[in-house]
Amino acid sequence: MIKAVIFDMDGLMFDTERLALYSLSDVGNKIGLDITEDIVHSTIGLSWDNVKLQLFSIFGEFDFDNMKILYQEYIDQYIEEHGLPIKRGLEELIFYINKSNLKKAICTGSYQDVVSYYLKKSSLDEVFDTIVTGDLDIPGKPAPDIYIHTAKLLGVKTKECMVLEDSPAGIKAAYDAGAIPVMVRDLVEPTKETEMIALRIVDSLFDIIALIEDLKITG
Repeated sequence: MIKAVIFDMDGLMFDTERLALYSLSDVGNKIGLDITEDIVHSTIGLSWDNVKLQLFSIFGEFDFDNMKILYQEYIDQYIEEHGLPIKRGLEELIFYINKSNLKKAICTGSYQDVVSYYLKKSSLDEVFDTIVTGDLDIPGKPAPDIYIHTAKLLGVKTKECMVLEDSPAGIKAAYDAGAIPVMVRDLVEPTKETEMIALRIVDSLFDIIALIEDLKITG
């Protein structure tokens, strides 16, 4: 039985993975790194520590902290000028989860200040039961630890949590945690492993409502 729904944030709740693509390309030009679209795709869903390792393996060591500052400045400026792009079906899914008396959480590798900013911009700052961010001293995705920790905070078992992710790394983290992983397509296509371990791969958050309803009947 599903007792909680855990949301990834970037690319799942907000269309920020596309902003990341533009931002990292712009930042790369500023600091002299050819950060291509394929390289950006290889970092999607990873914690910042793992993004750092990935980029260092490609370019060698550089001032990663400065790159993060420039990256976030680009995204913040875009959001201030154009608004935060919210993914289709998010508000309807949250309404359904509330009506169904399910718990809900955010589990993301983004830092607390970024998460708070996004939630305030989208008027979702008082919606979730718990929020777990990349500030904690917990191994990030694709390690399962962050999802195990989130389930504990919610007071439920990981097997009672449906985890919504848009990346193979996030799906692997949820699966290894013993949760119910569902992939919502965004920029990165599911890998063969993702297709094997995800309960379902869907096109939008709207599809999650029907999936939960179906699980209620068949479960």
